[in-house]
Amino acid sequence: MLDILIFSVVALAILVTIDLVWIWLVSRRIYRVELDEMLKDNKNYFVAAVVYILLAFGLVFFVTATAIADVNIVFAILGGLVFGFIVFATYALTNLSMLKKWSFMLALIDITWGSIAISVTSLLTYLIFV
Repeated sequence: MLDILIFSVVALAILVTIDLVWIWLVSRRIYRVELDEMLKDNKNYFVAAVVYILLAFGLVFFVTATAIADVNIVFAILGGLVFGFIVFATYALTNLSMLKKWSFMLALIDITWGSIAISVTSLLTYLIFV
């Protein structure tokens, strides 16, 4: 269990770094155009931190720890891609079904980015520990 916690901390650092680059360079503009009146002026960073922690722990628990134990880089990449797809598709498609301003294009962007970010996080975490 200690290994999973250590792997999760590393995955968390990687995921936050990757996602912050994405947010600052790309998605900030997209979300502002698409969802401007829905965005909070004062973000709740505690809740955001909880989301990142859950994502990192879930990724390690369900994918990366197994990939490391089995020394299986393909599983690290594809398992991360599938895990990211499921998590981000659940979020984006729920938003698409419930929110007036959430467009199909925004859902596609979010699902694509989440799948890639989670897969890259899994791969980098794997490479650090194998």
